[in-house]
Amino acid sequence: MTIGTIAESASTQKLTNQSGGDNTFMGKEDFLKLLISQMQHQDPLEPMKNHEFVAQLATFSNVEQLVSVNEGISNLGQIQTAAYESSAASYIGKEVEVISEKMMVNGMGTPIQTGFVLTKNADNVVVDFSNSAGDVVRSMHLGSKNMGPVDVEWNTMNNNGEQVPAGVYSMEVHAADQDGNPVQYEARVRAKVDGVSYDTGAAVLQLGDLQATVANIVGVYPSTTN
Repeated sequence: MTIGTIAESASTQKLTNQSGGDNTFMGKEDFLKLLISQMQHQDPLEPMKNHEFVAQLATFSNVEQLVSVNEGISNLGQIQTAAYESSAASYIGKEVEVISEKMMVNGMGTPIQTGFVLTKNADNVVVDFSNSAGDVVRSMHLGSKNMGPVDVEWNTMNNNGEQVPAGVYSMEVHAADQDGNPVQYEARVRAKVDGVSYDTGAAVLQLGDLQATVANIVGVYPSTTN
């Protein structure tokens, strides 16, 4: 086995890690085993030269440093994730704007603050609000809208001017550009955070009968309801 073979193995070979993944490069233990094996099977008539052995040790040192750096980055990520999740409790009692097409209607005429973000200008925008059965109860024609965020307030009345029952509703945006091509959007809705659960191991915000992850929050505001 030549020095070039070991150096190439240390830099390019991938081994399966303890968790069963296949994206971890050769570790220091694997490299050390390879180095010892090379020394054991070297030609006695042509033993490894001092400078060759030093080169091997230098490569091993580089591998060890890379492993240490990867472990440090992994630990830092775990610490950041823990801090991120623990901060979720601070949202309780506040209103958050989250990426979602779902919303809760209390049936008492409380307006719903919602909206969407257009990926480009749209000449014709229609917003439909549907009940849990998928029936459209209210359509709002907004005309043309520029690329970016568009705020929408639904008074929770249907197309006949009647209050819709309490429950979960969804919003769908139909937007088209001047050529009639669909315009993509990202739906958003505001809701009060009633609590936080950690049943799945991650922080989940409780928004009435709906849920959202901290990662879906795009805005935080003082609560407008008691």
